[in-house]
Amino acid sequence: MMKNWGCFLFCVLALLFLHSESLDAQEALWMRYPAISPDGQDIVFSYQGNLYKVRSDGGRALPLTMHPAYDFQPVWSNDGQYIAFASNRYGNFDVFLMPKDGGTPERLTFHSSD
Repeated sequence: MMKNWGCFLFCVLALLFLHSESLDAQEALWMRYPAISPDGQDIVFSYQGNLYKVRSDGGRALPLTMHPAYDFQPVWSNDGQYIAFASNRYGNFDVFLMPKDGGTPERLTFHSSD
């Protein structure tokens, strides 16, 4: 009787482990548009409509934008001090510029139609 419980517990734990592994893989599918800094030290990417920055050697990704709008397609400036990106903060996609560590983005274009 005890042998069956051990087998049952092992199967449940194995299924939980496999399920958690599949959830991690699904979450990663939302990462898009990676951009490597000119010095190769940082990577900026879009995740679920916001921009994040992570060291190229790994670590925790830090949010650069947290906005209800859709921010995506980051591009580094040649000197690595700024990040340009597209955002629909005002209804249409415009280009914005912000410092490499985040902050208030500056709107560079004013697209007036869909």
